[in-house]
Amino acid sequence: MDYDKMKVVELKAECQKLGLSVGGLKKELAERLKEAAAAPAGGAGAVAAPAPAASAAPTIAEQHAFLDAAKTFSFAKVKQLVLDNPAYANCQPSGRWTALHQAGLAGDVDMVKFLIARGADVKCTTTDGRTPWAVAKPECKALLEPPGAKGKAGGKQKAAAQSGPPPKSQKVSMKGSTAQVRYGGTAAKSGGQVQQVVKGRAAADASCPHAAEMHVYDGGGDDVYDALLNQADIGENKNKYYILQLMESDASPHTYYTWNRWGRVGEERALQNAWRGPMSLGAARADHCKKFHDKTKNEWHARGSFAPQSGKYTLLARDYGTDSAAAAPDAAAAAAAESGAGKAPVKSQLDSRVQSFVSLIADVKMMERQMLEIGFDSEKMPLGKLKEATILQAYAALKELSELLVTGGGGGGG
Repeated sequence: MDYDKMKVVELKAECQKLGLSVGGLKKELAERLKEAAAAPAGGAGAVAAPAPAASAAPTIAEQHAFLDAAKTFSFAKVKQLVLDNPAYANCQPSGRWTALHQAGLAGDVDMVKFLIARGADVKCTTTDGRTPWAVAKPECKALLEPPGAKGKAGGKQKAAAQSGPPPKSQKVSMKGSTAQVRYGGTAAKSGGQVQQVVKGRAAADASCPHAAEMHVYDGGGDDVYDALLNQADIGENKNKYYILQLMESDASPHTYYTWNRWGRVGEERALQNAWRGPMSLGAARADHCKKFHDKTKNEWHARGSFAPQSGKYTLLARDYGTDSAAAAPDAAAAAAAESGAGKAPVKSQLDSRVQSFVSLIADVKMMERQMLEIGFDSEKMPLGKLKEATILQAYAALKELSELLVTGGGGGGG
């Protein structure tokens, strides 16, 4: 019997039949069975008689049913099935989340201990590269830490350690010492209304799967680490965009990632994005600046004097400063107060709860913020508030095009 070609579930079933331990990795199970097969009958290495009424390996359908129970956190049922047949502890058809993954996600310490005692493998990974440790609640992390990894983040493991269920598909790779994840399904592809997460002066890209718990890093002044690039070439039918954002976690201590998304304008395709990290702030800045230079041949710190390069992306410069329009009402109010035109507010006799409700429905700033979060800004429109220089460049290009059309028309008529 070729044990090396057998699956883990089959190896465990054979170990059960021979009364051997079912713990360990596939290689260890195979070696254990080989040693048992090579031992002389009745000799020093003789194997104990098969355990009575050994359970057969569960079928694929039974394994899926077992994992469905684990997915709904029906751990009483899971425990009974494992007690009846320990082979369930490590079943993982189609690379699904194992019972150990689900127990860790639920934060069920007792269930995690039970499964590990029955031979569940803490090193097993799913098709999206996650270990039980990566998805576990803090109270289960210590139990699920792989041997030899104590105190370490664990490369890909930490890169994949996110709260909640994983995206539909993702591809994990390593760029030097930094994990890079590419997502096959993002918010912008789900259909319906896409909500932008607005925190600070720049909105996190709505397609980023981590936008809810991250924000765009703001270094102060015009140093907002957010860039929208465009490359258009009518002759080659090109109209591409490239988004770069340096993301800082909302929670402390802060962690830093870089998010890039690219493609044809108006389209979003699977895996045309990259999420790199976690990194230090310095490393994330360096990654962001390098990517900006690669795409534009301009330095990030000198983007104020951006010079378009042939065959490269152009920066659509956006203004992250205080809007003059927003400042105008405050200035008018100050002037009115100075001239004595401002009147003291009338004290209301309404119940405080009614006052609060009326204030809410009359809060124009709140309405504007909600509109901004669904991607519409009546002042700035979808591209954000473009800098005056960007608009003037566009007018200059249109003027040049107009002159060419007029010249061409005159030449054709002669």
